[in-house]
Amino acid sequence: MFSLKSSLILLLKPVLFTALALMQTVFVFAQTQNDGELIKSKLANSEADINRADLLIDLGTYYLIKLGELKTDMDSAMLLKQQALVLSKKLNYTRGIAKSMLLEGKIYHEKGDEKRSLVILRKTINYCNFYHLYEQIGEVYREMGFHLSNDDFNIEKKISYHKKAAEYFEKASSKMLLARSLEMLGDLYQYKDDYDTAIPFLKRSIAISDSIGDKDTQGVYNLLGYIYYYKQNNFNALKNLQIAVKIAQRQKDHSLMLAVIYIRLASVYVQMQQYDNAIIAYGKGLEVAEMNHDANAVNEIRLGTITTLRNMKKYKQALAMLKSVVIQYPDRNLRRIMAYEFCNIYLDLERYKDVRKYVDTLHLLTKEFPDDKIIWLSFNIVSLKYHFFTRQFKSADLPLYSRDAAEKMKINISVLIQYELYWSKIDSALGNDPSSLKHYKIYKTLNDSIVNQRNSKQMSELQLQYDTENKDQNIRLLTQQSQLQKTEIHNQEIIRNVFIGGVLVLLVFSGLMYSRYLLKQRANEKLAIKQEEINGQNVILQKLLDEKEWLLKEIHHRVKNNLQIVISLLNSQSAFLENEDALAAIQNSQHRMHAMSLIHQKLYQSENMGNIDMHWYIHELVNYMRESFNTDRKISFTLDVNPVDLDVAQAVPLGLILNEAITNSIKYAFPENSKGKVSISLKQTNEAVCVLDIADNGIGLPAGFDLNTIESLGMSLMQGLSEQLDGSLLVNSDAGLILTITFKKNRQLVTD
Repeated sequence: MFSLKSSLILLLKPVLFTALALMQTVFVFAQTQNDGELIKSKLANSEADINRADLLIDLGTYYLIKLGELKTDMDSAMLLKQQALVLSKKLNYTRGIAKSMLLEGKIYHEKGDEKRSLVILRKTINYCNFYHLYEQIGEVYREMGFHLSNDDFNIEKKISYHKKAAEYFEKASSKMLLARSLEMLGDLYQYKDDYDTAIPFLKRSIAISDSIGDKDTQGVYNLLGYIYYYKQNNFNALKNLQIAVKIAQRQKDHSLMLAVIYIRLASVYVQMQQYDNAIIAYGKGLEVAEMNHDANAVNEIRLGTITTLRNMKKYKQALAMLKSVVIQYPDRNLRRIMAYEFCNIYLDLERYKDVRKYVDTLHLLTKEFPDDKIIWLSFNIVSLKYHFFTRQFKSADLPLYSRDAAEKMKINISVLIQYELYWSKIDSALGNDPSSLKHYKIYKTLNDSIVNQRNSKQMSELQLQYDTENKDQNIRLLTQQSQLQKTEIHNQEIIRNVFIGGVLVLLVFSGLMYSRYLLKQRANEKLAIKQEEINGQNVILQKLLDEKEWLLKEIHHRVKNNLQIVISLLNSQSAFLENEDALAAIQNSQHRMHAMSLIHQKLYQSENMGNIDMHWYIHELVNYMRESFNTDRKISFTLDVNPVDLDVAQAVPLGLILNEAITNSIKYAFPENSKGKVSISLKQTNEAVCVLDIADNGIGLPAGFDLNTIESLGMSLMQGLSEQLDGSLLVNSDAGLILTITFKKNRQLVTD
């Protein structure tokens, strides 16, 4: 939903979002939807040349900008970057090396490691400078600009990066990229409200795009129209927005950009009081917004339509639509806009009791947001009108903002006209003639400027040209529909003839089918004989399979018995040892062998000879460890284990890791017989990734503990076993010790 700030601006400043943000969103969506499979197809048929290096970089970029921000996508992008870098170095392809470095910088930025990203990007600039790769330098500076936000602290630095990008694109004669950078600079300057600086950048962007035949310029014209709208130059605003509509239609662009263009076009019509044209533009924008399933755009168009209907004095229709929006979007962030519209409609309908309720709502919002000037201004406008119409002139003495302050907030000129008119009327009713005359002059000046623009011959010709082109387009569409109808009639005649021919062919085919039926009957008799032979062979194979399963179970049984024998031998050997270290080593070995023995016991007891039920196994192992160390009184165990099946290759190292971790917790986590808790959790995600957590609330690891330098056998074993699982071991000593082992199940066990 809208933020409260943007919601309040929407009514007085009808803009959905900047062209820059929209352009990036549409670009990412198009890349994700259309390019991935095409790049993969080309890559599959490529040779080890510079073209393949470029394709690897393109595919890495595809995964980087793909919607969803999955870790697997980031990993794929990094892997493709590395492959491209290795190939480019092998081919001595400097441009490919630079592109690979740039992609790496983008990946770390996407991961949130901004410091590492900037280090890589600066190294890329140095590399490109050495080889005079000016286009890639421009791309790096553009990327560095994208890293910065548009706040007051960063905006100037962001502009400087994009200026450097444009400078290097021009030096490299990369006109397409230069045009995009100039568009970006225009957008940034309009964000600063520096319209006079923004316009030349945008006009130059259009000129360069035209020179290279780039027809995808609707976004630039849209931005120009937006700027002229706020410069109150309705002629140029209308002209540029109408061009943007034509280009979007010619390019068959039905993205959210077209909805924004229609919203801005409608806003110009409203400012010129051409309400019928505004309703048409809002209607077209609504179709596009609903096609793109964008609730924000739909919301803004409906609110703009409500304001326009009210200005057309269609109060019943406006009120019905406003109530439906309140029901459909009850979000508190829209309260100010709703209250403002309800006030204006009920004022026009002279329903002053209803007005009072919504004036009070706005008054409460001024207390809730005391520093928000737009809330104050909207409250003051409807309050002025309410006190004027109810003839409560003296109580209308409110802390009103000046016209200059309102203009600095870029308030819609039609709202300023009302602001000055009703201020003048209340001053006149109170006998304050000098102030009344002052505000009336301002009202008259603003209103005359709108009337003059609306009635100008140039504006009429522009609208006539736009309407004529729309009618011509409609005529072309009707002609095409007529041609399609003729084609459809012709196709129906062909279908009829084909049907008659088909019936004849069907009769011939039926005779052939009967002949084939007789042949098939004879073939089936032969197949039945063959089937009997196959069934006999299947019986023999089933016997062999049963014998194989019996042998496997016997092997697992014998392995388990042999491990038990070794455990018993070690137990006997320990009776002759007095060295505590040797006894501890033998006991640890017994525990490890028991961990493996349990796995083989489960395999020969289970019908499934390939998988181990880790839920059963972990419970059995914990019970064994609890009994071996007699921990019932001082240490409690909590198990949260999903039903996860692993094969022997992964179950054995995982069991040994559990054995080592539990042994360490029992021996070292709770000194002096202190009580404690050990928690064991095994979970599996949808991506077949398993996460084993073993945690205790004991004393934790000593200060300065380093997993990479520790000489503990237990820790070394767990590290080595984690690598055997192709997984990772993470140790965290915060309020105890937490061991986290993350690994992926073997592919043959992964199920949908």
